[in-house]
Amino acid sequence: GLTPIEAVKMINQNAVIYDLRQPGPYNQKHILGATNAEPENLVNKKHSSKNPLLLVCESGGVSKKTSLSLRKKNLDNIFYIKGGQAAWELSSLPVSSNNS
Repeated sequence: GLTPIEAVKMINQNAVIYDLRQPGPYNQKHILGATNAEPENLVNKKHSSKNPLLLVCESGGVSKKTSLSLRKKNLDNIFYIKGGQAAWELSSLPVSSNNS
C-alpha cells in the first residue's frame, strides 16, 4: 500500500484513481479526479490503460483486496492507499464533492 503522500506522486504521474466506496460517501467527498467504481466491476473490466491504477476505499481493506485480485490478472501497476480515504483526509489532502 502507498501512504497518501506516495499516492500524490502516483497521481502526478497520471495514475487513474478508482474510489471503491458506496456512491453516498463518494458523492460527499472524494479524491480529486477519482472515479466511483464497484470492486467486482473493476476486477472484471478489461484494463488497457498503461497508466497506473490507484485504488481507494474507506480504510484500505477493500482496495487492498481488489488490488490483489487485479495483480492476479497480471496487472502490475495497481496500487492502493494504505488507510484509505480516512488517511487521505487526515493528511489534509484535497478532496472534491458532488454535493456542492
